Amino acid sequence: CVVQSYLQWLQDSDCNPICTLCNESLKNQDCIRLTCYHVFHWSCLDNYARNLPATTAPAGYTCPSCQSCIFPEANLVSPVADVLKQKLASVNWARAGLGLPL
Repeated sequence: CVVQSYLQWLQDSDCNPICTLCNESLKNQDCIRLTCYHVFHWSCLDNYARNLPATTAPAGYTCPSCQSCIFPEANLVSPVADVLKQKLASVNWARAGLGLPL
C-alpha cells in the first residue's frame, strides 16, 4: 500500500508521523495521503471536509497543511492519486470534486 510504505518511511526518518488534524499518531488509524504528500487519518480529513460549508466549491477543499486542492488533477496518473481518487469517490462531499454524480 502506498500510504503504508510512506508511513514506514516517515517512521524511519526524523519526522514525527502524526495527523496534524488531531495530533495523534498516524499508526493507529486508516490514513490517506494527498497528492501534496501530506498524510492524515482518513476519518479526520473526512470530518474536516464535512464541516466545510455546503456551498464550498471543489477548489475550496484544500489540504489543511498547505492549502493545495485535495482533489487530484483528472489526468494525474500515480499510485498516490489512484488510491486518493478511490477513497474520495466513496464520500458524497468529494464526488462533485472528482466530476462524479452524487
